[in-house]
Amino acid sequence: MLTFLKRILLRRKTVLSLIVLLLVLIMADVLIPQRYLSGQESLSSWQQENNTLLLMIQFLGLDHVFTSLLFLATMSVFLLALSLSTWDQTNLARKRTIDCGHMPKNRFILPATAFNAVLSEIRKKGYRFQRRTTETIRLSKNPWGYWGNATLHLGMVVVASGSILVALTQQQGRLNLSDLEFFPAGASLPFQENGLLAKEFVLPFGIRLDQVKPDFWENDKTKSLVSQITIINQDQSEIHHELGINKIVTMAGIRIYQKETFGNSFYLVLTDQKGKAEKFRLDISHPQKRTEPAYRDFSFPEIPYTIKAKYLADSAGLSIYDVDPLLSLRLSQNDTIIGEVDLRLRQQGKLGPYQVELLGISRWAGLAFAKLHGISLVFLGFFLIILGAFLVYCTPPREFYLQQQNDSLTIGWAAGRFPELYIHEFDELHNLQGIK
Repeated sequence: MLTFLKRILLRRKTVLSLIVLLLVLIMADVLIPQRYLSGQESLSSWQQENNTLLLMIQFLGLDHVFTSLLFLATMSVFLLALSLSTWDQTNLARKRTIDCGHMPKNRFILPATAFNAVLSEIRKKGYRFQRRTTETIRLSKNPWGYWGNATLHLGMVVVASGSILVALTQQQGRLNLSDLEFFPAGASLPFQENGLLAKEFVLPFGIRLDQVKPDFWENDKTKSLVSQITIINQDQSEIHHELGINKIVTMAGIRIYQKETFGNSFYLVLTDQKGKAEKFRLDISHPQKRTEPAYRDFSFPEIPYTIKAKYLADSAGLSIYDVDPLLSLRLSQNDTIIGEVDLRLRQQGKLGPYQVELLGISRWAGLAFAKLHGISLVFLGFFLIILGAFLVYCTPPREFYLQQQNDSLTIGWAAGRFPELYIHEFDELHNLQGIK
């Protein structure tokens, strides 16, 4: 059975097919919006534009690649192939380390009386006894180099194992909070992606966003984004933290990240002709340029219209900071505009059949939460891969063989890799005077 698996899984075509399939899945993760990372609006828009491919994408799980059954199956087969190859590489390294081997082609013969002098010169070059039989002595330099390929393959096995463990058990979620908004403990994160064996991602603590502080370069690019948050434990004790793009907070085994998404929350009240009022919150990303507004469309079950919103951080277009935010609203039904209005804070206006008022403006920021098992295995695997590559390329093993037969001494030399770089060690011994 083991021989059959090796014959199937270690064939070049099989290995190349697995690598190509993994690359295709990685490209799919880049090209296809992922459910966890993409906003509902952009995800819905992409799905509408690619409606013909939607069923296939959802069937294969390409909208959540790294927790899909296809990815796990591919990684499992890849792991099995790597494990079999690692076993072979380990046995090969063990054999090369323990066995005395055979006299190599690079050899010359001296009188047996030169044995001690030859042995002394070989040891001066850093070679040490490795194996000895009744007729042959093998002296090795960098014998650990034989284990380079085995270590490298073992590292890939560990990386693949860690990746599968992460994909099976990961819990990831994201959340947009506005200033002073509180998300309670025990509530399920609105946007989340969980592994096949993971439960629903529920925070064991409450979290409040106290303040969002963006800063910008002169070209309007985001320079920094810092959020002040408060963790509220079940005993109502509070812990204050500062989040940043490169500043992560860990609580109860959950890592909290500052996402690069942020913007303004606009609080509206719409009053219809009968006097019925409905309150709405519009979260819009911050504009990319001081002279260009940010856009977003909203649909709410309370009204039969689409609200098309845009806002400028500064109505005069002179600053990227929220100096004088201007919110422009359009009311649309079946792609027909039935009303529009521009509003500043506390202003009112007419929007189609509604009277609208901008009650307040606050900042919002995106927070990400992750609970991952197996990441340490992935990092350990990469360390082993680097170590294996170092052993392969920086410590190539070399060997001298001494074989006594009657009155002659045969000296052989071999290198595990790059013999042309180290053949001078053999030539120096061959040409050395005084040991004839």
